[in-house]
Amino acid sequence: MELKQIDEKVLTTIREHNLLACGDRILVAVSGGPDSMMLLHWLWRFQARWDLELVAVHLNHQLRGHEADLDQVYVEEMCARWNISCVSKKRDVASYARKHRLSKQVAARECRYALFKEVALSQKCDKVAVAHHADDQVETVLMRLIRGTGLQGLSGMRPKRRLAEFGPLAACELIRPLLALTKDEIEHYCQIYELHPRLDRSNLADDATRNWIRHHLVPKMKALNPNLPQVIQEMTHLVADDEAYLTQLAEEKLVHIVDERSEQQIRVRLPALRQLPPPLQRRVILLLLSYLSHVRQWKKAHIDSVLGVIKREEGHQQLHLPAEIDVERQYDVLFLRKRTLSGSDAQISFCYELSGPGTYQWEGLPFCLTIDKRPVSAQRPEKGSGRQKDQRGLQRAYFDAEELNFPLLVRNRRPGDKIQPLGMTGHRKVKDIFIDCKIPQHQRDLWPIILDQEGVIWIPGLKRSDRAKVTDKTKEMYVLTMKMKEGFGC
Repeated sequence: MELKQIDEKVLTTIREHNLLACGDRILVAVSGGPDSMMLLHWLWRFQARWDLELVAVHLNHQLRGHEADLDQVYVEEMCARWNISCVSKKRDVASYARKHRLSKQVAARECRYALFKEVALSQKCDKVAVAHHADDQVETVLMRLIRGTGLQGLSGMRPKRRLAEFGPLAACELIRPLLALTKDEIEHYCQIYELHPRLDRSNLADDATRNWIRHHLVPKMKALNPNLPQVIQEMTHLVADDEAYLTQLAEEKLVHIVDERSEQQIRVRLPALRQLPPPLQRRVILLLLSYLSHVRQWKKAHIDSVLGVIKREEGHQQLHLPAEIDVERQYDVLFLRKRTLSGSDAQISFCYELSGPGTYQWEGLPFCLTIDKRPVSAQRPEKGSGRQKDQRGLQRAYFDAEELNFPLLVRNRRPGDKIQPLGMTGHRKVKDIFIDCKIPQHQRDLWPIILDQEGVIWIPGLKRSDRAKVTDKTKEMYVLTMKMKEGFGC
């Protein structure tokens, strides 16, 4: 293939996927091998067309001794020759792999991408360019197929994606300009320009799955179809379109399924989730998990575990996932939360005195309380009630002013707490009321309980006491209004 044809294939990929824009500052990942050296040289050749600013980044994994040091020297020398700024770093990947119980290949990848993000941020780069090509795509798809995957895995590597979902790098993109080129075309380009790239001898061994696929499986498949890279590439484009459409549908359904969403916790209405067809259920769960932990590659086993919690008949279920994510089902509500939140909630204990009318609020608690004293004629509650729910999260209860004994207390539950519910002669345990009302386990220790000197008079949103109720003889009443934070309470 002539150089003009190689250039045109790269230019077509860039145009079709909008990979470059005028004035972009590009961080180019360079190992010193043929793929990354061609990428760096090609961007250097076409630098003026887009008025690009180029910065190279090289990671010495310290896995190959002196050869790794020579790779670093080679990259730095070539960057100096082409007047390209270069950032080189060393990382002890072997120690990182042992510490995190990872294979060296996975550990090396995590260290590389951590460095890419670090340098992209410090160098204020718009894009990070990596040198994945068509043969890499074949290996990636086959490896995922062998290990088990769905449409997302069969979509392969995309020409462009976000470097990070959140934070200061959310606008930075990872791009793959060489994705349409084969390995042979890249090596031919290096020969034309006499680049003399470095050779990583570890790629010749069969100890890694990808290497075995490259050396044994792919040649046999190419013997059946020499156009294998092009066939796989076309398939990934078709599958990616289908996957994108289904993911878009799942994102649209989130509006009707999620009651509360923050960086720490997501609250899901299970009846609405169960109504979705299984393909959308799986994608909704993946979206929710990815929102809480965008650094984790969630697998089918994780999605299936969450689906299992949803489908079981028991009302209360818990599941601990990697990346410090907890899943908890409380009847018809599913909570996904970062473990730090669930751990801290359980340790909270509070008790505050309420001296009289006024507005009370406390830092760290998901509610505030207002106490008013007014004539009964000003706002008379419905006959036989004594409590009222005006709107989402807003609870009211009415008490005969002469029967209520101040100071009151607001606190969370204690063992043995009981209340005599309105209209009943006996008492019920607060614990049983929480269970009957299907209050999520993690909210029970934060739920406010109001007491006077004789005991519990009100569990906002759930029950009020038969004591101090408003009757036809009541002249003045206390109106207690509890405002719950969104996502907390009934």
